Amino acid sequence: MHTIVTTKLIFNDDQKASMYIKDTTHKRLSRIAYLAMIRNHALEPILHNKIHMSTNGSRRFLKVLFLNDIAFSSQDAIRLLQTNHGDYSAACALDFINPIKFYDTFATRDTDGYSMGLPLYPFFAPGQSQSQIRQGHDLVHVKSCWSGMVAFDSAPFENGLKFRSLSNESTYDASECCLIHADINQPNRTFINTKIRVAYSNIVYVWQKRLAYFETIWIPIQKFITYVAGLPRYNKYRTSGNGGFCWISGKKLLKDYH
Repeated sequence: MHTIVTTKLIFNDDQKASMYIKDTTHKRLSRIAYLAMIRNHALEPILHNKIHMSTNGSRRFLKVLFLNDIAFSSQDAIRLLQTNHGDYSAACALDFINPIKFYDTFATRDTDGYSMGLPLYPFFAPGQSQSQIRQGHDLVHVKSCWSGMVAFDSAPFENGLKFRSLSNESTYDASECCLIHADINQPNRTFINTKIRVAYSNIVYVWQKRLAYFETIWIPIQKFITYVAGLPRYNKYRTSGNGGFCWISGKKLLKDYH
């Protein structure tokens, strides 16, 4: 028997204020602060300890599955949840914006906390994550990922973990989808499942799977452009605390309010 739990989205004044960045003439909505609050709202039944315990005190929820506005199949979701026989902190799909181009470079970091190379196969800059992809591993270790569909062990959320954004006063920004991995801090149990591939349209979903058989042809092009473009970008905060490996320069904003 399954229970569907719905919650009504209502923000108080303090929550609303925390989502806006003000300058001398405008009040602009922070995309990351807004998304972090939306994700936390979706987790409220678990965060508030309302429904995750059964009558005998055992855990009712083992996994939390997040999905973007993607094309996927039910089997994709099931197989992702079963990644590594269920033994993971987080398991992500690979998402594609066109049949050959990986999409979620904003939230994905390799095992050393570096951002992506050119987002063609093998996607990463040289390092352990790239090596595992080129060696044909189904599971690739990463420090963070999201990629359109991600499954988490529910335990950190049951213990009160929430999505967050950087301070509005910071000149840097970071995806809430990356910062959550920094806060969970279990990189040895964080994977991209390379067999689960999703897309942002049905036609890309179909064609990506067909072209995946030939994707190794992109290796020399990806290697050359990654090198020439100086990827991954230098991040002086990569090894610092507070999810420094997620940080990028500049704020992502949604709209202006006068």
